[in-house]
Amino acid sequence: MEKSVKIALVGFLIVLAYATSVFLDTGFWIVPFPLFSYLLFGVVVGSMVQDKLNIKSYVPLLTLVILRCIGNPFTYTFFLDEAAYYEFTEGLTLSLFRIFETLSVFPLVILTVGFKGIQQKITALALCAVYILTLIPPLELLNYSFFTVFVLTLIYLKNKHFTIPALLLLAIFDLLEGYSVLFA
Repeated sequence: MEKSVKIALVGFLIVLAYATSVFLDTGFWIVPFPLFSYLLFGVVVGSMVQDKLNIKSYVPLLTLVILRCIGNPFTYTFFLDEAAYYEFTEGLTLSLFRIFETLSVFPLVILTVGFKGIQQKITALALCAVYILTLIPPLELLNYSFFTVFVLTLIYLKNKHFTIPALLLLAIFDLLEGYSVLFA
């Protein structure tokens, strides 16, 4: 098993261990959604450390994950008191970070799929179009399944990109969060 797959598996096992321990204590499955972005950050940085030759391949994914960490309201609970936290989350700054996070998906798709051959160009543009469709309000719940479609497309095209294990973990986390939003 490749080291990047092992690192992504460790991130998933951390979530599984946490959810199982909470289940044993309370009898309910509680998945730690606010911690997903931090676990992804650890997985991407760990993958970058173990694969120093291809470190540039991880930069678009690292950018997305950093923006997710910054856009995560849980981040600011460590630095702000309750009144300042409420004011911050209602303000424009957090929305701007989320807009940048949304925009960072496009370079991630294009640089991961590639943009050299006609098949790569069509695939990258089609995935970008699908992502744009998931941002439209009636279809916004499908945004949680975008990275699943992205990873499945990479696997179908037999794209051997170094970030696929971390992207698969991102897809799993997004599906878990989408499932929670759908049935909550």
